[in-house]
Amino acid sequence: MKIYVAHDYRKQSKPRSTAPKLIRNGLTSAFVMLVLALLVGAGYTYYTGLHNKKTVNNQLAVDTTLQHRVLTPTAPDPNAAVGVAIQLVTSPIARGESASVSIKTYPGASCDIKILYNNIPTTESGLKHKVADIYGVVSWDWTISNNAPEGTSPIHVTCSHHLKSGYVEGNLIVTAN
Repeated sequence: MKIYVAHDYRKQSKPRSTAPKLIRNGLTSAFVMLVLALLVGAGYTYYTGLHNKKTVNNQLAVDTTLQHRVLTPTAPDPNAAVGVAIQLVTSPIARGESASVSIKTYPGASCDIKILYNNIPTTESGLKHKVADIYGVVSWDWTISNNAPEGTSPIHVTCSHHLKSGYVEGNLIVTAN
């Protein structure tokens, strides 16, 4: 017995597109991955938060006396050369104003300063012989004379220690009042 099935070729079913299924599966996978990442991140944050509390408590027990310790400089080699460097010069400066010069040198060095106005050393009262402190700092303060000439005047600083000496030169610029 033969069975004939009538088939209408005009009503062929069109192949279904797989694109919407791929998009749906991709979005579902991305959503699942995002949820997993958030859960893992939250778990990690919770876990590390438990352990950081112990660290914070340990940090509170730090000895605070170390914060108040005063550091003192070590003694330099007595055979070292005596270096001299200008750290500060208040320049330019007007007549009648307070001027300052600070230098850094060998601790305990004896220092002299000369400022030449028109090649003549000034006799300002603040420019006297001084000895460097334990950090090697020496500062001079004085008032610029109203008779000081305008322009650039050289500053000469000489320091000596244990028969060795050092020298530095700078400039002071005096302006009109």
